[in-house]
Amino acid sequence: MNNTDNNPNYKKIYQIVKDEFLKTELFFSGPFDETYYSLRVHEMVKEIIEQIKDNCKVQQILVAAILHDIGKIKLDVSRLFDSNKKLDTAQDEWNKHPKLGVPIAKEILEKLGHSEEFIDEVCYLIANHDQRGEKLKIKSLELKILQDADLIADCGFAGFIRPFLYGSKFQRSVIGVQ
Repeated sequence: MNNTDNNPNYKKIYQIVKDEFLKTELFFSGPFDETYYSLRVHEMVKEIIEQIKDNCKVQQILVAAILHDIGKIKLDVSRLFDSNKKLDTAQDEWNKHPKLGVPIAKEILEKLGHSEEFIDEVCYLIANHDQRGEKLKIKSLELKILQDADLIADCGFAGFIRPFLYGSKFQRSVIGVQ
């Protein structure tokens, strides 16, 4: 592990993620959006690690928390919804974001000077963060922490209001009433 791995520049990583989301037509940066949500996941990871007091790869989980949804910038908007209607292809398209995020995260972390081992560990977390339940037979402690943080961060006011802001941006119902 090199010095960059031991001291990731979380602010720089977040700024890169924010800049990438700002380039998309689907997502944007600000309260309750995807980038803000990644910060909530990041903070929740810290809280979980503090509570479990177990030996884990803290820096890798914290970096993965910021980058875990970066693959959403590559989703095909035309396969998600059309005006006020969610398309039949939406779930399949949405499920692609973990795998789409891996090469993006890898490129970002390489540019920042992280080791190959560190990058591989972060990319494993990103690629599998949505593999909940029995989809993945063996999970590392780090993956369990990221998955729990991802789910917990969606709770509360910020998690509740996000779909309404998202629906408003695209003039679509979030309740299912047409």
